Amino acid sequence: MKGKILLLALLLFLTGCKQEIDGRQISLDKAKGYYESLIEADLEKQMEYLEAFSLDPEEYFESFLKYVEGGKLHELSIEYEDDLLVMVKLDMDLELSSAFPSNPSLESGTNRVIRYLSYYKTDDYRLKEILNKPIY
Repeated sequence: MKGKILLLALLLFLTGCKQEIDGRQISLDKAKGYYESLIEADLEKQMEYLEAFSLDPEEYFESFLKYVEGGKLHELSIEYEDDLLVMVKLDMDLELSSAFPSNPSLESGTNRVIRYLSYYKTDDYRLKEILNKPIY
């Protein structure tokens, strides 16, 4: 009987550890998918990743995505984690066409961009925030 209880406790412990590792990997995979769909200017996939933001697809494409010409990934890493969320640091170059209308954070040409993407564990690791700097 003691052996069965010990085995059950060990299995529960290992299952808990596996979920934690999987959650971190899920967040990294989603952030990489977001990055790839961004530099490929794939509107359909971008809308899937940005679902929580309720963006108008046509407006998003016309005001931003159609100007994206590519990019280069520098870093994708776990920046922070707690019981509610996993925050991923995305450091990249983003290439925008010469026709891009400059704004306070981006301009035409190569832009070095660092974003922090927050994935909430209680909502199936759905992207909820994109920040310029982390908030802990």
